[in-house]
Amino acid sequence: MHEKDAEPRVLRREMSVGNTATLTMCEETVLLVSSPLYARRQRRDTRAGTRAVSCFKQAIMVIRRFLDTTRIKQLASDNTIGRFTAYEYLHEGFAVLAAQAPNLEATLVAAKTAGYDHVNIDRTELRDRPRQRWGIT
Repeated sequence: MHEKDAEPRVLRREMSVGNTATLTMCEETVLLVSSPLYARRQRRDTRAGTRAVSCFKQAIMVIRRFLDTTRIKQLASDNTIGRFTAYEYLHEGFAVLAAQAPNLEATLVAAKTAGYDHVNIDRTELRDRPRQRWGIT
């Protein structure tokens, strides 16, 4: 093989590409998540201005993580916070939601007993999912 026939070397380097994410959801959904976050801050007597992001932005972080599994690094960057803080805010959001949510197993049993073959989440009908995936047989 001649030198001129060899493939050219490509130098690769990391680069940052800006992107604005658009989430398809109602403001109602964000408020549904941010309201208990706000209540938790009130119960803990958190002073205004002491948190890195508002309850609304924290709710958006949690929702983005659920909807499209946005990476922690990206969530942190988008909110100009550190990764550790992003993890803390996500886990706080998960805990607040888990405290409000009914037991999934009980919900599925109730759906089965009622004769339902699907479950709705945020007004999205999950009819296309196999019944076995949800534990309904």
